[in-house]
Formats: sequence, C-alpha cells, structure tokens
Amino acid sequence: MRMPCFTDLLPGRWVLEGYSMCCSILDWLRQTFFPDRSYEDLNRMAAEAQGRPNPPYFLPFFSGAPAPFFDPDARGELKGLDLSTTPGQIVRGFFEGIAYMIRANLEIMEEISRPVRELRIFGGGSRSDVWCGIISDVVGRPVSALTISESAAVGAAILAGMGTGVYARPEDASEKIRVRTAYEPRGESVRRYGTEYAKVKALLDRRQRRR
Repeated sequence: MRMPCFTDLLPGRWVLEGYSMCCSILDWLRQTFFPDRSYEDLNRMAAEAQGRPNPPYFLPFFSGAPAPFFDPDARGELKGLDLSTTPGQIVRGFFEGIAYMIRANLEIMEEISRPVRELRIFGGGSRSDVWCGIISDVVGRPVSALTISESAAVGAAILAGMGTGVYARPEDASEKIRVRTAYEPRGESVRRYGTEYAKVKALLDRRQRRR
C-alpha cells in the first residue's frame, strides 16, 4: 500500500506507478507567469540559474500529494523566496521539485522491488536537456531520453503488432525503442542535490507530522 501497483499486460509482470503530474505543472507555470516565453526560454532560464545562491524549494502538490505521501489535502508550495530570487531560479525550482518527488518514489520502489539501474524519461519533459540532467543528478542514476517521446503510442503500436502477427512477443520490437540522449549524473551536482533533498525531506516530514 506504499505505492500504486497494477497488473501488467504481460504475464508475471507488475507496474509500480509513482508521481505523474509533471508537464501539466510546467504548462501552468508558463501560462500563469511567463505567457510570452517559449518552453525553450524556460529551459534556458533554468540552465542560467544553476549554482545561484539561496535556491527556492517547490513542492508540486497541485492536486493533493500522491504516492508516496497520499495526502489529498496537500497543496503546492514555493518556499525560500527572498529579494535575490530570479525568475530562472523559480523555473529551476519547479524542475528540481518534481525531480525530488521522482527520487522519493524511487526510494520506495527500490525498497519493495529491486535496485534501479537507469531511468528512461518520456513525454514532453524528455525534450528538456536541462530537466533530464537535473533528474539524473537528483536521483544519482543515468537517465535516457528516447527518440520517440510518446512512449504510450509506441506501446500501443507494439501491442497492435502482436495482435496482427507482426511480432510474436514484445521483445521482438525492442529495436524500435532507441535512446536519443543519455545523461550521466555529475558528481558535484549529485552531492549538492543530496544535501538539498535532505532539506526537502525535512519539509515533507514536518508536513506529515501535522496531518
């Protein structure tokens, strides 16, 4: 009961599903605060904010807190603002906040399953080199972005291929799934994010105790 678990379409396999609200929050951020900026602009702003002092912290609970917190009354929070906070730091804080939630889910998944060697990122967020790099640094694992970002459509096509006899099993279609870019965790960033993640965990622990 610590993580949503579903039966897979393939026998003997299961799906552990963690935090899922990511790009919709970025859409909200852009539409609300930066309507004249493109997503490329936001990526550049986040990249330029790297290493600036006093980074803000973002808790991305826009529709309650899903796994592994399960708090339907939780709401998003942006903490640590001061007069030196830049727009780029806020954008980067959103990227980092979601990466911290990925790490929180990953820790539970590894406790109840097995070690994770690599993360594969799909969807709109996989098009952001900055975001993928942040996720790799936060979780301390290699991250790969696939050539086709809409992986659900690829999976549906593979299942259709199995149903029509093009593929005997899903592994036969593995060559269709290719990595576009691989991101390796960077040592100094991994250490810094480890410290920052501990602060975020403390915020989350205080929230849980108040419930």
